Amino acid sequence: MNSRIDSIKNTIIEKLKEKNKTTLILVFGIVGILLVGLSSIFNSDSKATVSQNTEAFSTDTAAYKKELESELVNILKQIQGVGEVSVMITIEGSTEYIYAEEYSTKYDSSSDKTSKDYQNQYVIVDNGKTKEALVKKVLKPSVTGVIVVCEGGNSLSVQEKILTAVSAVLDLSTNKICVAKG
Repeated sequence: MNSRIDSIKNTIIEKLKEKNKTTLILVFGIVGILLVGLSSIFNSDSKATVSQNTEAFSTDTAAYKKELESELVNILKQIQGVGEVSVMITIEGSTEYIYAEEYSTKYDSSSDKTSKDYQNQYVIVDNGKTKEALVKKVLKPSVTGVIVVCEGGNSLSVQEKILTAVSAVLDLSTNKICVAKG
């Protein structure tokens, strides 16, 4: 491998000594094409990471919904008179990730005009094997409705306790919560 590189290097040096501009342009053109080819190989790895992250987002949303339902069932079982309980939560949207960004501003003042050029880039963190964007904030999907089916659902006092509890926990208006006897 080193002998090939040495032979290429020697060929380039000889061509530079000859000062043949056409050959020189040809050599630099070939080197440029090789660099572009190599850069496309390295960029294909990052595309795979993006598709894996998209799958994780949808799984994350489903897991969030299941976790909310499970926690709500556990707390509602503890209310006197509820009995066995099942919960279904409807959500809107999906988990949204907000990434940390670096901002830079360039000022260009030439003659009478002044212009600003804003650029931003995501902050990339190297985790050893992969490079990922730094997550600044995770926004969970919003809850749009809840159905609670329980043994004590026909009692007005139990319904009131469930409505109050679910409304307080999920910050949801009571008209978006349904309580029924199971």
